Amino acid sequence: MHDHRHMVHPNLYTRRPTRTVFVGHMGMGGNNPIRIQSMTSSSTKDTDATIAEIKALVHAGCEIVRLTVPTKADCDNLKNIRRVLKQKKIKCPLVADIHFTPSIAMEAVNYVEKIRINPGNFADKKLFEQRDYTDQEYAAEILRITEKFAPLVIKCRDQGVAMRIGTNHGSLSDRIMNRYGNTPTGMVESALEFLYIAIQNNFHDLVFSMKASNTKVMIAAYRLLAMRLDEKGMNYPFHLGVTEAGDGEDGRIKSSVGIGTLLHEGIGDTIRVSLTEDSVHEIPVAGVLAAPSNALFYIKLDPPPQTPPCHWTHQDLYNRHSQMDTRRQTLKQSVGDLSFEPRQVFSMPRRKSPWGTRFGNKIFESPARVGFSALCGLGNTEPVRVWTDVPSVHDFKNFAETVSSDPCFEGIEIPAGLYDQDVVKIVNSMNLPLSVMTSNIASINDFPDAHKVVCLVKSRSHLDHLLNMDSVHHAPCHLELCFKLPDYPFYTEAFLDDVKRIRQFANLRPHLGVSLITSNPAQDYRILASTLDHHNLKFPIHLRYSQNIWPPHTDASAHMGSLLVDGIGDSLQIAGLISYQEKLSLSYGILQACRVRITKTEFIACPSCGRTLFDLKSVTTQIKARTSHLKGVKIAIMGCIVNGPGEMADADFGYVGTGKKKVSLYVGKNCIEKNIPEDEALERLISLIKEHNRWVDHPAYPGATRGSIANSG
Repeated sequence: MHDHRHMVHPNLYTRRPTRTVFVGHMGMGGNNPIRIQSMTSSSTKDTDATIAEIKALVHAGCEIVRLTVPTKADCDNLKNIRRVLKQKKIKCPLVADIHFTPSIAMEAVNYVEKIRINPGNFADKKLFEQRDYTDQEYAAEILRITEKFAPLVIKCRDQGVAMRIGTNHGSLSDRIMNRYGNTPTGMVESALEFLYIAIQNNFHDLVFSMKASNTKVMIAAYRLLAMRLDEKGMNYPFHLGVTEAGDGEDGRIKSSVGIGTLLHEGIGDTIRVSLTEDSVHEIPVAGVLAAPSNALFYIKLDPPPQTPPCHWTHQDLYNRHSQMDTRRQTLKQSVGDLSFEPRQVFSMPRRKSPWGTRFGNKIFESPARVGFSALCGLGNTEPVRVWTDVPSVHDFKNFAETVSSDPCFEGIEIPAGLYDQDVVKIVNSMNLPLSVMTSNIASINDFPDAHKVVCLVKSRSHLDHLLNMDSVHHAPCHLELCFKLPDYPFYTEAFLDDVKRIRQFANLRPHLGVSLITSNPAQDYRILASTLDHHNLKFPIHLRYSQNIWPPHTDASAHMGSLLVDGIGDSLQIAGLISYQEKLSLSYGILQACRVRITKTEFIACPSCGRTLFDLKSVTTQIKARTSHLKGVKIAIMGCIVNGPGEMADADFGYVGTGKKKVSLYVGKNCIEKNIPEDEALERLISLIKEHNRWVDHPAYPGATRGSIANSG
């Protein structure tokens, strides 16, 4: 039988096939489940604190633990940590995280099951030099890297120690930056330089990662690496993570969007959720993300006999992602005063620069292409609209008092049972679109004040009934056909026939959208989009997440984010058991994490580790308390300089630890003030924001004085 697992087939789970790499006793890739990892935040020199943290992580379900090893003293203490773990019978593979110091990596191999190296700084120091490398100069650079890296490769090979080649968007070498730019292509090429050295020395116990704080950059980089390795017949496992995701709801949403999108495509063999919190809090989030893929991986994956014609390879997905405008095109439609018409995506004017941006063989002069730039997603596209349901008239009154002055809230989804005069009066007074969902519709005219009517389609006969109703054809409101799955025969020719019928129906009315109620929205909405596009039907797609998974944040972000990052979806509704305030906060959080719509401050905050010389969690809380009302401003909060200067390129302002209770402040990638005392740094950061005209006082920003969408974290 043909092996479908190498294809990204949207209507069934197809995990990318990889070789098995053992980290001690723990296998990853191949036929192993997706492994869950984390990293200690204590100093590796502190044996008791590190052991306590490892014990808590293992108890929570962590399978592999990474320790930062910045100095020889940290490296020397690895043997003590190993000894105590053995005494306490804590069985957990350890990974040594190495930056800047090849000599320490050589020594750490003796005490751990895996080494993580960063190709951006293993043999390079970041100087931000702009120069053109000739091919001969570039070859000389590779030879220099080989001389430093090959001894570590040989030692890992001989001692059976695995290696992760972990590229970070924030720490690419000057060599890569000058030739490929700070792009997914640059990230992949950086990893491939080191891969080829490993292959030359017959070492294959390799795992790769492509981490970034920008979810779109991260997703594109992993897709591109999968495509490049597929072309070469290489099948190394991938470790997934969104670096500097932050804390709270936003950190969980951003991690879930990046990791969940790739897991739904079958990319990923081990994951780490990086939160600016105690590391043990990362494990439940990672467990929820990994669980569906692990469950489906053991199910026989024969495709059903009849499926819609939509197969995507890793190359197809990357090509779609890297297009200038990834938003699926639709006809102009409206719901009340809101429209669903994608416009041209923002791009910076081209300018001459040696820091070129490359997609495949195409090089652009501007480094700020949409999707991979510092201004990613802040364009002038028609925004993806947000809807929510409000369960009672009493809640509507509270809702009106809470959000009537906040422009973030642009839609309400109203169940049919709430369609009464009190609700109509409240919504009309708020000047918001009024919508009703129903399956037992006698006439759309039964809802004369509705701007949108959602018809829940449960069967083919039900669809026939709707299509034969005159009021459905001629009503001026927006009509949404919501197909309920799996009761509805989606994976059969019947649905394709119904799409053709919808096309005939659409000729009679200008305002029509389509949505689904499904247990697997990430895959089923892709089929819907592919089927509509195949028949040249440019209806808006209204994304609904209707699972009753508690809490919904991780699962909803993974499903909805995987669609939004690829331009599928024109409006978003989160249903389920949480309150309408939480649904709205989650909806806007997902849109921001996908860089689709910016409604609040963006915090790029790294998880603490042994390199951090101040309390990163409390500092992050303090900075957010003072700046979380600055809509669209991106602030990076970094514990150390490992990724700091590079990630500054994706932030407007940066707060980076540079010593014990010492902080340096950045504007973009430029360091403005060095080694400020920690107790003065926050006020100086605020002064910098004001100096660059990005500051507004709280009352000047609608909704900023309350803890809702504009400043939720």
